[in-house]
Amino acid sequence: MGTGSILAIVGVFLGLMALVRWVAPLTTINATAAAQFKWNASQTLANAAANDQGMILQDGVTKTSNYNQAAGAGANAVNQGMRRIYSIAGGANLTIDLSAAFVNLANNPTATFARIKGFLIRVLSAADDSVNGTAAVSILCGNAGGNDWVVQGNATGLAGATSQYQVKNGAWFGFASDDATGTPVDATHKLLKIVNNDGAVAVAVQITALGADS
Repeated sequence: MGTGSILAIVGVFLGLMALVRWVAPLTTINATAAAQFKWNASQTLANAAANDQGMILQDGVTKTSNYNQAAGAGANAVNQGMRRIYSIAGGANLTIDLSAAFVNLANNPTATFARIKGFLIRVLSAADDSVNGTAAVSILCGNAGGNDWVVQGNATGLAGATSQYQVKNGAWFGFASDDATGTPVDATHKLLKIVNNDGAVAVAVQITALGADS
């Protein structure tokens, strides 16, 4: 057998091994999505003495969703995750197909979502990310013109086909759910359109998502 034939066989073998390697979803994942508001506040009382601190309030509100590795529509179940930064030129827009294959948290390039349980979108400022962040003013999300991911019956998301939400520079928007369904991703609920509201400056949009592939 010649050298060329051997190399061809090795190439086919390595290609098959690569496919086998990436068939499975994440082997393990324990994740948390949390929204937290905490405060230390004080209020000086009327006619209080100079050394009287008045009312001091320490409180907060926290909502946490905890996830463990499991496939399908199970409560608190996830087996896929992604984090990616998209750059959109000034005045341009980008439509992301959330049903398409993506590179997951373990660098699997063939990962897919059937439902998303936790979602976060950020407009990165230079203070957030000195490498990727920009001064772009804001983005609009939604109104893809059809098959919008954010428009679904009782799922978390926007209520109307032309609805949009705006995220300004340095801000974020997100949600998380503990239930079995999450927000489904399918043939008619898959597109996320992002419009850069800044006509001159490119925007860096970071998307983080946790979900399941079935």
